[in-house]
Amino acid sequence: MNPRPRDYDSPALPLSYSAIFTKRTGSVMRDFKLFVNILLAIIFVIPNFSASASKISEDISFLNADNKKINLEAFENNVILIHFWATWCAPCTTEMQVIDKLQKDYRKRPFKVLALSEDYKGIEAVKSFYKKHDIKYLDEFIDDKNAIFKDMMIPSLPFSVLIDKSGNIVETYKGAVNWNDEEIRTTIELELKEIEGEVTELPETNADGKTAG
Repeated sequence: MNPRPRDYDSPALPLSYSAIFTKRTGSVMRDFKLFVNILLAIIFVIPNFSASASKISEDISFLNADNKKINLEAFENNVILIHFWATWCAPCTTEMQVIDKLQKDYRKRPFKVLALSEDYKGIEAVKSFYKKHDIKYLDEFIDDKNAIFKDMMIPSLPFSVLIDKSGNIVETYKGAVNWNDEEIRTTIELELKEIEGEVTELPETNADGKTAG
């Protein structure tokens, strides 16, 4: 705890200089506090996300367009992209249109984008945004009371988390992303092959191709 400044027996400064000194001191203290808060966020928040988020809990829930609670387990056996965004987030506006195309491209495969809005105005803000920007392939979801955002200690918006069929985190993406990027698409494809490439064991056959036994 910093000691309070002491009053020394020194010649009094003229009022104008005293006021300037006080103003500058206050400004420096505010800047110092801001620096400390940012430093703490870097030390604790971002590393904690990486350390604690090797797997996503199936118990997390959010609200759909009808304000009904949906659990993540409802999308099991899918590759999932959880995308944190908000209508007031400038970088999110353009990116949402690209993510909508991403969902369109994979709409017939076991891939689901869960675009979780962090809007305090609720699902109506999401519905208005989707209508205004012609978002057709993404479902409307909202992170109720920013619960998931806080629990996962997401550092900023937009932020995305790619999850495999077992709920393990494959990749995290901070900031706006080009979802048409070849490397990102390849990562998604590799995870999809883990699902689509699964083949049940075939029965044994004889040399003539007939089932054995």
